[in-house]
This record gives sequence, structure tokens and C-alpha cells, in this order.
Amino acid sequence: MIIMVSDYVLLWAEKVSLLNVDIFSSCLVDYIHVIGNNIKESIIYLKDKKILQAYCHEEDYKRIKREHGKYFLDKEKITKLLLVYDKIKDEFKKLVKEIRMIGLDKLSNKELSRIFKRYHDLQEKACAYYRSTRPEAEIKVSERLRNALSNFYSDEETEDKFKVLTESSEQDLIVQEKVSWLKILKLDLVADSVFLSHADRFPWLFMNLYDHDKAIGFLKNRYNEDKGNITKKEKEISGRA
Repeated sequence: MIIMVSDYVLLWAEKVSLLNVDIFSSCLVDYIHVIGNNIKESIIYLKDKKILQAYCHEEDYKRIKREHGKYFLDKEKITKLLLVYDKIKDEFKKLVKEIRMIGLDKLSNKELSRIFKRYHDLQEKACAYYRSTRPEAEIKVSERLRNALSNFYSDEETEDKFKVLTESSEQDLIVQEKVSWLKILKLDLVADSVFLSHADRFPWLFMNLYDHDKAIGFLKNRYNEDKGNITKKEKEISGRA
């Protein structure tokens, strides 16, 4: 939902760690060359001592909507972006593997500082390129595809054909997580190791959480809340898969 405050547009509002506030802000400076980050002016502030809200100027928002869709009509640019996405994922996996092998509790403050800088820089880069996947990326492509289909089909048939052509034949990460979570819900007893394994597979659930016990606690609470809604969860998956 877009909310106007004078000449500014609300981009997002959620609970985030101060670390991620720094990352979200700095990549607007360090990665202004990446599509989606070329925001000339932004305001981020804390509401009710718990919710962070980010705004950009209305003209910036209009420009992003106008430019973003056109950018993704360029096959060469998309190809380059996909290669960067894969590289970032590989770098994250490498960093996590290194941390697990050495153990943070065995490092000196100087070594911890180096690890933290690598994490911060990589997270900043990931955030910047995540912004390139804004929903506006689909606007122009969708317009062209619908226009092409409308030359041969009625409005209703056009939408049906559009859905067939644009829906992925593979489960996305959200559906994969729901399927994995459903299997856990069907267990009568769940060890912490099972919850931890789920967290390892879908780390994006914990973007703002840096505490092992709190992460496990979050999944335990979710398990207790969802346990009685297995049938509903199954229907949700069958509707999206």
C-alpha cells in the first residue's frame, strides 16, 4: 500500500534491526548505480519506538516506476543481473561455511571485526541487488505480453493465457518453505535440531534476527500456532504449487 505524506511516499514499514537500517541506508549511497537504488532523497525514522518507516520523494518513486520496467526489457542487462545474484548467493554460502568451521567463539576481536565487515559488505550488496527485483520490473514485460495475446484472444482468454505463460513450473522458495513446514507440523514431537535445519534451509525467515535461541523460539511458537491448522496449510500449498 502506498501512503502519501506531503510529497513523500512510504516505501516500507516493519520491525528491523539497527544493523539492517544501516545496511538499507548505505547501499543507497554505495550502490546507486544498481537499478532500484537511485533514490536521490530518503527519510527513515522510528515510529512508536518499534516500527521503522522509509520514505522517498514522490518524484523519485514515479521515476523508479517509469524506469524500472523498461530496464527489464533488456535481455543483456537481465543476464548480467542473474549472474550477480548467483555470485552473491555463492559468497554468502562460502562465508557461512567458513564461520561454522572456525567458530566465532574462538576468534579474537580483530578477527571478529574482519568477519563482521565481510558480512556487512556482502549484506549491503545483497540488499542493493534485492532492490533491483522490485515489482515494477514486471510492468513493461507484462504489458507487452498482454498486448500480444490480446491480438488473438478475448480479454478473459488473454488473462488465462497470460497466467499459463507467466506462472513458474517449479515451486518458488515461499512454496518450498511451506511444504517443508507442513512436514514439520505433521510431527508429534519436534527436536530443536529439526527447527534449526529448517532455519538453515530458509534463512530469509530471520533477516532481522541474530540470536540462535530466539530463532528456535520463533519456530516453536509458530509450530504451536499452526499445529491445529494443517488442513488449511495443505489447501494453501495446493492453491499455489
